[in-house]
Amino acid sequence: EESFSSALVEDIMGENEDVDLQYYLEEQIYPLISKSDKVTIDRISSSLYLLSYNENGAMKNFLLQKFYNPVKDEIVFEKSETQINTLKQFVK
Repeated sequence: EESFSSALVEDIMGENEDVDLQYYLEEQIYPLISKSDKVTIDRISSSLYLLSYNENGAMKNFLLQKFYNPVKDEIVFEKSETQINTLKQFVK
């Protein structure tokens, strides 16, 4: 799990430290996509990420959104499946 989150956050996105994102990837995302042979992540904005992975020969995508919960003073994430991918989003 740690090498998974480290590869995505540090190697692919080039972020030195986003501990909250790494923890979320390890705990919530890795169990869902650990069998995938291709995984990538793109930062869309400071609080929005596009995670793409291969499942049974088809690329699938999650939007991951980062929120701050002031009541509990913590960072939380929500994920949603999307049909958007980097080619559809950024290449015209």
